[in-house]
Amino acid sequence: MKRNLHFLSKTTLAKIGMATVFSLCACATSHAAVISSGLVAEYTFDSGNANNTGPLGTDGADVGSPVYSMVAGRQALTVSDGNYVQVAADPDVYSGNEARTVAMWLNVGAFTDNTSPFRSGITGTAGDDFSIELETDGQWTLNRWGGDIEENAAGPVGEWHHIALTFDGVDQFTSYIDGVVSKTVTSTFNTPEGILRFGGPRIGKPSEAGDADLSVDDILIYNRALSASEVQMIVAIPELSTSMLALIATSLVLLLRRRR
Repeated sequence: MKRNLHFLSKTTLAKIGMATVFSLCACATSHAAVISSGLVAEYTFDSGNANNTGPLGTDGADVGSPVYSMVAGRQALTVSDGNYVQVAADPDVYSGNEARTVAMWLNVGAFTDNTSPFRSGITGTAGDDFSIELETDGQWTLNRWGGDIEENAAGPVGEWHHIALTFDGVDQFTSYIDGVVSKTVTSTFNTPEGILRFGGPRIGKPSEAGDADLSVDDILIYNRALSASEVQMIVAIPELSTSMLALIATSLVLLLRRRR
């Protein structure tokens, strides 16, 4: 095969190489292409912080010392009791009974009460809360403060699983685990324009904080309810490792040198 390549021109070789690089780059950019419609905020944690890479929304701020590191093949945020990320109130993020989707990858080390990978809204009035909370029995719940929606366990501990919550802005709530519908119920919300938290204590009740043992990655927030096929497309997108990104950059440099 190497011998046959001598019969190809440098231009042809460059085109072959560029096609390969474009394929790799497609993996890197397909995530944004799939989720662009209605995207408000995107927290990938790929740069070792909680900056928002979406078109709207605000950056997250560390509270305590949350950890940004590779966890089972994903560059993720790991939170523990007293160490989490907080995002200031933002009018671009859903409020009231507005349509929304919250999607994320979740890796639970241990199911403990009052441990939360994602929180929004407040507690105290029915429908004010829109948060995911883990339970000691291996279940997880969508808290709405009154009429909480009980879910099945999001897979075994120590593994990555994808969770997506969609609400149509009227009365239809659907949850997905690993791209498969978990539950569809009739519900309404009255989420105040409050802060968001990734990990940490229950908003409004810090005394109820649990001993968190979980990691999250690629938290996506939309201003509409994604369809089942869109959720499945997000789940199907592979995580690009640092080595893969380095390979893309190196390939581009080598090809540019070859074409000189």
